Amino acid sequence: MTVRAADPALVARIAHELPVGIWVAEVEAGHLAYANDAFERILGAPPRPGVRSGEYTARYGIYNRLGEPYPEDRLPFARALREGTTVVIDDIVIHRADGTQVCVRANARPLRDPDGRTTHVMVAFIDITKEVEAEERLRTVISGASVALFAFDRDLRYTVIEGQGFAVPGVERDAFLGRTASEAFPHDPSIAADYQRVLAGESITTEVALGPVVFESRITPQRDASGRVVGGIGVASD
Repeated sequence: MTVRAADPALVARIAHELPVGIWVAEVEAGHLAYANDAFERILGAPPRPGVRSGEYTARYGIYNRLGEPYPEDRLPFARALREGTTVVIDDIVIHRADGTQVCVRANARPLRDPDGRTTHVMVAFIDITKEVEAEERLRTVISGASVALFAFDRDLRYTVIEGQGFAVPGVERDAFLGRTASEAFPHDPSIAADYQRVLAGESITTEVALGPVVFESRITPQRDASGRVVGGIGVASD
């Protein structure tokens, strides 16, 4: 069977019909090279050809879930370019010009020429607003329960800390949110090591001391729609 190259017009039509927003930028200055229709639908604004790296947060209204402007050096373009591999970020919130907000998962990867040089970065944007709203409803239930729910991303950074199980005297649960496991537990490297096992696809049960209380935690990988592990989620009880 002979396999022929796809018709460029067909490829373009497929890209524009995708439900996932696709955005591609040149690495030299981060200027726009391509964006499909879904990108505009998700972000609520057309792609901006004149915007360059370092200006994305302000021009596209990019925030984190705490309502803070997203640091440029942690955006998917910067991280994929710096790390040279695919990165997944799922705590982005787009503040649209019409006042609405949409929660986004961004999957970024560098694109290379035949010589192996990175020429562009492609970012796929997925609307996960309903998923986040479901998490919020679960968080409301968990916040009144005697267990603790926590989640972390691929950087081992805590993205969720909820539940009465964290009501330990002398321990501020909000101090964990946004910090990495190594930052939260600088004297116990085994915690970060356990989380790395989860990122490798393993479900684990472990114990951790939080102040005077020892918690048993059951932690499982959290996966995106493609099955890729994007973090971990755990339930802890004393």
